[in-house]
Amino acid sequence: MHTKNKIILSFLACVAFCLLFLIPGNAQSLSLEKDFLTDYLRNQQLIGAVSDSNKGANAYSFAIRPLDLNNDIASLYKTKPYKKGVSFLPLVFNSLINSHHPVGQNFGVMLPTVSPQLYLSAGVYFKHKRWEFQFQPEIIYSNNRPFETFKHENYDPIWWSYYKWLNNVDAPEQFGTKPILKAFPGQSKIQYNFYKDISVGISTQNIWWGPGIKNSLLMTNNAAGFLHVALQTNKPIISKWGTFEAQMVFGKLDNSTIFPPDTNRVMNGVILYNPKPNNWRYFTGYTFSFQPKWVPGLFLGASKSTSIYNNNMSGPLDLLPFAGVLVSNAEKANLKATYGSVFFRYLLKEARAEVYAEYGRNDRGASIVNLITDKNYNRGYVVGFRKITNENRHHIRFEVTTEFTNLQATNAQEVYNARSWYINSNVRQGYTQLGKIMGAGIGSGGKSQSIDISILKRRAKMGIMLERIVQNNDFYYNAYYPIRYWKKHWIDMSALYHAYFEVKKHLFVKAQVGITRSLNYNWWEIPLVDPVLPGNGYDPINVHGNLTVVYHW
Repeated sequence: MHTKNKIILSFLACVAFCLLFLIPGNAQSLSLEKDFLTDYLRNQQLIGAVSDSNKGANAYSFAIRPLDLNNDIASLYKTKPYKKGVSFLPLVFNSLINSHHPVGQNFGVMLPTVSPQLYLSAGVYFKHKRWEFQFQPEIIYSNNRPFETFKHENYDPIWWSYYKWLNNVDAPEQFGTKPILKAFPGQSKIQYNFYKDISVGISTQNIWWGPGIKNSLLMTNNAAGFLHVALQTNKPIISKWGTFEAQMVFGKLDNSTIFPPDTNRVMNGVILYNPKPNNWRYFTGYTFSFQPKWVPGLFLGASKSTSIYNNNMSGPLDLLPFAGVLVSNAEKANLKATYGSVFFRYLLKEARAEVYAEYGRNDRGASIVNLITDKNYNRGYVVGFRKITNENRHHIRFEVTTEFTNLQATNAQEVYNARSWYINSNVRQGYTQLGKIMGAGIGSGGKSQSIDISILKRRAKMGIMLERIVQNNDFYYNAYYPIRYWKKHWIDMSALYHAYFEVKKHLFVKAQVGITRSLNYNWWEIPLVDPVLPGNGYDPINVHGNLTVVYHW
């Protein structure tokens, strides 16, 4: 093992274990794979189901997840927190199918496939004094049959533009051609709790940073969890100024090892494919949320993350999440990829509504000055709103949720140089883990608008969501706009029916059935007889379904 690798791994071990013995809570995590239960808890907070006397449960921002099922959050869920000793974790079964091409996001370890894909997770939880052990592996299977990807028939200049993205991100359209059977450590962790509500531990759990429901700029459950050390608050810490939540992460990102398509493509005698370094990447970052006591219901926060190839690390400063403040030699040499955002969530309890937003910069830190004044970097945002009505005599409520996300480049220079969100020429796997974007699932250069209208009754929910997603508009403007192809935006128009409910005590089911029409799928058109005229759009329809079953022992 190289000396630098030894230093990095030793640092991770020291953070995780040395603190445990140098520094003199109880929380099993509510996994992001059971996001509908998290959604239920969020709604319970919104409708005022928690009394003001339970300040802890009211203080959750839902901007740092997974949640810990401690006394406060358990009161929302009307259950008891996990006790000392061994407990069985929920059994989770998930199935996913698409008829024509993959759609959807936030599926964690599950991969973009069209054939039926199966997911299974179970595990055990053990608590002893201040220690917590959670072993919750995940397994997926798919026969991974082929589907239509970026057309080989595209002209070389189009492929030249496409490779500006392919060479600087590790995000395969399809993960090989063979059947897939994979096991992951999943939502596992070893954690030590100290100072009541603060813990440190090693984990492979998914992380979510930000108030968004469908998308968030820096961290979501769109990709698999990665091995990391986390120093964090287990629940909001109440002080005389307000409540505070925070998490600091030090981790290791892995590559997919999947090659991009058509790696032998040549233009003007030059091979377009530029192989990426196969080194693993060191990741570090932090997030925090603060609720000032003077403005009840308002949560303010910020997030920042940095990644670098392990062999490019120049010293101890690269191990810390303070890029831009404590500047290392590697940062001076422009060898890091940095993202930053600020966010807020505001609860309007009397109206049973909430509004939230996150605003961030691509390859920039989260300082207010950088976020607002510097025009040379891309900006992205997530804005959302949720409203729940009063309960009628049949114990029914109505919920309306809308969310808008924009990751499109803000100027022509960024488009030309392919400086999209999650793309990076310094760390050429981009902002990915095992081949999937760790941030917003709509991906680089994307935009989305969605509205969801649902019916709520106790723990049950059913509704319809309409969504419009523009796929990588940065690539479209780079490749097609200069040659005056005005009508080749790839736009997914979707309608989705969803429902979740408690079948019986301890057994929860979530089902989704949707239809998506992809306008100009993969920016392709059906050519006309006249080669001079633009063709008709290639607009395939995809039917997709998802079934999740969760059983609490």
